[in-house]
Amino acid sequence: MFTEHKRAKSKNSLIFILSIMLVLTSFASAGARTRRRRPARTLWEYNVVTIMHANTGQRKTILNDQGRDGWELISSEDDKSGTGETTFYFKRLRRQTSRRHR
Repeated sequence: MFTEHKRAKSKNSLIFILSIMLVLTSFASAGARTRRRRPARTLWEYNVVTIMHANTGQRKTILNDQGRDGWELISSEDDKSGTGETTFYFKRLRRQTSRRHR
């Protein structure tokens, strides 16, 4: 009977220790999840250029100039009302600033 009592006590102690380890492990993994940094968001800036009555050479010059400055053409449209306007829409990665954006 004494041995049976000792076994039961050992079993209860083992269960208690395993339970404590499980709880500590779950807290540690939860803490690790909250400390992870979010991936940085990609921030863009946009530029709109409208030109009047431009020939192909002038359009190429504008596109190349914007490209040299890091702008990427994302869309363009010709005015359908006959004014001869062409509008170019550009984007580029926003340069890092000291203030945070939310």
